[in-house]
Amino acid sequence: MTDHLPLELIAQPALTPQTLVDAGGESWARLGGIVARRITELAPGDILEIATAEPGVRVALRTWCSETGHVLLRVVEDGDRSSCWIRKTGDASVHG
Repeated sequence: MTDHLPLELIAQPALTPQTLVDAGGESWARLGGIVARRITELAPGDILEIATAEPGVRVALRTWCSETGHVLLRVVEDGDRSSCWIRKTGDASVHG
């Protein structure tokens, strides 16, 4: 017997961020406006990656996504750095 992957898994393209914001150790107070501006430059469904060394940014991004309707797809921690992926929603009522 052969194991087969469901068609929806086979047909799904690999996720790749369209834009990267390397925030270094910047706080959310400085980074929030940049993220809001960069997300407006993307098409619905596109992914914005934020690379950060500031732990508070991860928490702030969860809140920001919840408030704006964008989707926090993943947060990967690697030592003192994190990579956060946000998918832009297509809802016209959602602002940055």
